[in-house]
Amino acid sequence: MVEKLMERWNLLILAPGAELFVALIVAVACAIFARPYVRRARADRASLPPMLPGTAAAVIIACLVDLIGRALWVRFPVVAWWSFALPLVVAALGVGATALVSTPSVRSTGEPTLVGVRRSWLSFASTSAVWISGVLATAVLVTTLCSGSVSSLDEFGRNVFIDFGDAGVTTFYGWSYGLPVLVGLALITVMTVIALARIAAPPFVSAVSFATERRARRVVSNAVLSLAAAALALAWGGALQLIGQAGSSSAGVGIPGVGEFSWSPGYSSFAGIFLWGGWAMEVISLVILFALIVGVVPFDLAARGLTDRRSEEVRSR
Repeated sequence: MVEKLMERWNLLILAPGAELFVALIVAVACAIFARPYVRRARADRASLPPMLPGTAAAVIIACLVDLIGRALWVRFPVVAWWSFALPLVVAALGVGATALVSTPSVRSTGEPTLVGVRRSWLSFASTSAVWISGVLATAVLVTTLCSGSVSSLDEFGRNVFIDFGDAGVTTFYGWSYGLPVLVGLALITVMTVIALARIAAPPFVSAVSFATERRARRVVSNAVLSLAAAALALAWGGALQLIGQAGSSSAGVGIPGVGEFSWSPGYSSFAGIFLWGGWAMEVISLVILFALIVGVVPFDLAARGLTDRRSEEVRSR
């Protein structure tokens, strides 16, 4: 009885699109339990260019449209090579548009201040946000290269299979999916660095408004990194799920009078880790996107909480 319930639960949770609804529930729960911090974070909403929340919404909508379109119209032998790269490309276009069209909440008018600190694209983003984004980008890169290197061709010459020998062949995260992801990864990386550099470049308007402007630039920098990290996590989560599904497959044969024999892939024992890890990454990414849509910057919220905690520790000494 318990095993049947768990099996049905897994089918429900891992169903296509289920992570969207779970992410919405998690986002609402986070908003309820972290209301004081959320109020403070939303106070900085005016600092955000409208393109960033709009891009977060566009990523979710694009993935939903892709999910529905693949379910209704994409049939073999067509391969949805664009699916994993889609959130990266949409996010990159939004970040690039933000960098090119609007320099967020900073004006280069007025006389430069005496604040002579040399600024770079890393000047206003929190260190943790940069590290998290970098780790996710590295994870996407390594996963794509490793998976592509072990993938095999189908009858149409596309790298969308993996050959397990006796266990047969099955759909896999091969080069046909991975190469567009690498292009999307390059795009989101370049656009993020350009956007952060443009946020940092303009001189401060005046010494009086230095603290306010610095705060505004930090919020927008962390918002850009939050958006990039969410897109990376969404792409990586999808790749991990496909890898996990391939590892969960098996092949078998029945011999009359002897019995049935089945073979499983070599990593079938921990394929569930890929499945659940990918699902968790998709939920986390969607929570970040929902937060950006309502004007909350998760990376800035975390950085502020850490700063407040350190300040309290200093005061208590």
